[in-house]
Amino acid sequence: MPNDFSQIMAQQSDEALVKIVSIESHKYQPEAIEAAQQELQNRQIDINDLKKRNVEHFSADKKVTKPDSVSSDIRFVHLLIDTFAWQFMVILISFLAGLVFQPVKESEETLISFIIIFGTYFGYYIFFETKYQKTIGKFITNTKVINTNGTKPEITDITARTFYRLIPFDTISYLFTRRGFHDYLSQTKVIKEKRSV
Repeated sequence: MPNDFSQIMAQQSDEALVKIVSIESHKYQPEAIEAAQQELQNRQIDINDLKKRNVEHFSADKKVTKPDSVSSDIRFVHLLIDTFAWQFMVILISFLAGLVFQPVKESEETLISFIIIFGTYFGYYIFFETKYQKTIGKFITNTKVINTNGTKPEITDITARTFYRLIPFDTISYLFTRRGFHDYLSQTKVIKEKRSV
């Protein structure tokens, strides 16, 4: 299969390859994107430089449109499902910690609780959104996180995105816009995931 993708990508123009690895990456299988990246490297084209210079140009092309963010309703569903999943992790880990650290002083219990709550919170979002571009809620709604330029977010983007979730009133910012505070500040958005070709 990689050979098939390599042959297909070898026939594409430089411009088409950059579109595939940037703003159209959500349309392709990971193997196809890797083949496009390899073809750009074979042509000695700096992918990052081209992305910076041309993503705006490509998105202005009438044939290429950037996907819109999902609705506030879907984001609310994500909030409910992900909060439930995170709380389940907190309860499970707290129970296991209670078995290991019993008995403890009240001050130690507070510290352990703090570590469990924030550790699972950051762990949940950073693990799922870095590895899969989606949390459990996004798996259920068939959506994923991308950068605003259409590329896959790096771990630094997802870490910042997760920190920005702690901003007061972030959860209600979706009542006024499709992209909440943590989306705007981390330059990410959540889109409907299309089936791979």
